[in-house]
Amino acid sequence: MNLNFTNSTLNEEIEAEEKRLAKEGDGSIEKEAMLNGLIGRHPGVYGPDADFAHYCIFQHLSKAVNRYFNEIKKSEKKPSSQAVLDPSWECLQKKYMIEREYEIADGNTVRVVLRSVAVPVERMSKQELLAKAEEHDSQGKGHFRHSAEIRRYAELQYPDEEIGEPDA
Repeated sequence: MNLNFTNSTLNEEIEAEEKRLAKEGDGSIEKEAMLNGLIGRHPGVYGPDADFAHYCIFQHLSKAVNRYFNEIKKSEKKPSSQAVLDPSWECLQKKYMIEREYEIADGNTVRVVLRSVAVPVERMSKQELLAKAEEHDSQGKGHFRHSAEIRRYAELQYPDEEIGEPDA
């Protein structure tokens, strides 16, 4: 099958949609808004198999958008992977994935939902920044406990074994 639209084209559209959404609002990018924007770019699917095509499009776009947001989340674990605001900040990222509450009006009711949002660090509230710091503190404590347990287990498993250089 020869398609003019490729994964590269999709990635370009995701980047364009990211820029459009960032310009329109405060720089924050909500998953659902990105997905709806991408779907809205291609409204021309008609015919007897339109439902099938829409389903497939939605599924594939959902996966692509999730990959985009997962890359932002992964970049938090590798601080040098994103340019920082200023060289004096060694780990501070340009944006972080956070949960924000949104009010959804549904007829006569209003419900509050949590949504994952990619937010530029300079647009995060103090409360959001401190919550993100707490998340990283918690992860660090968990990693420290995990490494201590591995060391303790290694000593119990191999009490008399000398430790040499690790194999390369």
